[in-house]
Amino acid sequence: MSHSNEKGKALDTPHAVTVLTSADGRRYRKIVDLKDPANIVEPDTIGMRFDVETVRVQNVQDFCSLISKLQERPDQLVIRGGLISGDLSAKGVYRRSRDRGSGTTGDREPATFHDVLRSWLAIDIDDLPVDDGFDRLDPEACLNRALEVLPEEFAGVSCVLQFTGSHMIKPGLRLRLWFLLDKALSSDQAKRWLMPCPVDKSIYRTVQPHFTAAPAFTPGSDDPVPRRTMVLHGSHERVCVPAWVLGAGHGVAGSGAAGRSSGGSGAPSKATGGSTFMPGGMQSWRQLLAHFSDTGERLAVLIELVPPDSSRPDLDRLLCFLRHRATTFNSLIDLIFGTAVHDIGTDIDVCAFADEVADALREGMTRAGRTKQDIERRVVELRGRLQRIVDQERKAAQAQLDRFDVIEPDPAPERDLDELKRDLQKQLSEGRDV
Repeated sequence: MSHSNEKGKALDTPHAVTVLTSADGRRYRKIVDLKDPANIVEPDTIGMRFDVETVRVQNVQDFCSLISKLQERPDQLVIRGGLISGDLSAKGVYRRSRDRGSGTTGDREPATFHDVLRSWLAIDIDDLPVDDGFDRLDPEACLNRALEVLPEEFAGVSCVLQFTGSHMIKPGLRLRLWFLLDKALSSDQAKRWLMPCPVDKSIYRTVQPHFTAAPAFTPGSDDPVPRRTMVLHGSHERVCVPAWVLGAGHGVAGSGAAGRSSGGSGAPSKATGGSTFMPGGMQSWRQLLAHFSDTGERLAVLIELVPPDSSRPDLDRLLCFLRHRATTFNSLIDLIFGTAVHDIGTDIDVCAFADEVADALREGMTRAGRTKQDIERRVVELRGRLQRIVDQERKAAQAQLDRFDVIEPDPAPERDLDELKRDLQKQLSEGRDV
């Protein structure tokens, strides 16, 4: 593990971890009275100014050494971002990722940190349910339970497991897992990858704190967790990041050109062979995009679902999106069904295609930790929804044939989708959010 160099000036790297130390002595640890666990003194408010240090981690053991030191430093925390100045260390820096105007003088206060690609990933798990009798002090058992709700790529990979401040004080599992990655990711990419998982995705922001200090206990109370940070070794050192995650890094230092390569984002669909069609109407698209919190995420979803050389969504990409990320969005189901019906035709084998979509839905909801009962309820709803869409399309097609004898595709939806993408790109370039 290496720290910033003597000059304190160098390019940030994907292997770097930005450590902030409160410049005014604030403490970021909980104080717990086990005689009255409800009586928890929460950490100080974040504050504005910090001293900055950059630490490079070479391997999982380096990471464990760093986190072990940080858990004894209640005045320190970690963020994903790096200093815009390129410095690896600095004093009294504002924790700010966006420019801001002064309310008194009108002067511009510039951002100090920007998002950078990182080849490490922290995963916060809070209140993950466990069965009665589960040993919450068994690190291996806790990791295996956590892996049940994470993407399959994390299985069998070494990590640093950290029991966070409320573990063994509040119900469920409360963990932070630190993984190394084989490819560096932006905060947006990390958030998209873990979107369907029951984890705290707020930490995937440029200056969002990763609190690392162990809790303190009042006199007469001992920490119920004998050891809070450890390495759990697997068969691989780094998580293999799947290709579909590697979309454009919006506004990320060190990222390549915007857009993503063509070629789909999952296994070919058994039902379609990979052709594309834009379902009519923009309402489903707008409803789907409304689930995402900022302009960058919405543009990334369009880039992910619509091939770069097309104005139409790809059915294989929609199904892969369902398997890995969006588990309950009716608007996504409508887009999948509308695309398939228009592409394959109203003679679609409803049962066969419903089976394929149901399998994707089960996988996505299982990743998100949903119960079997909830999953099967959604599958029943899905089959009914597909049948209604097919029936509606058959009626519409027959009505148009009866009136015109020819069905002409309406190009307007494609124009609308291109216009939506351009509008999001404009908002992002202007620094606006919706």
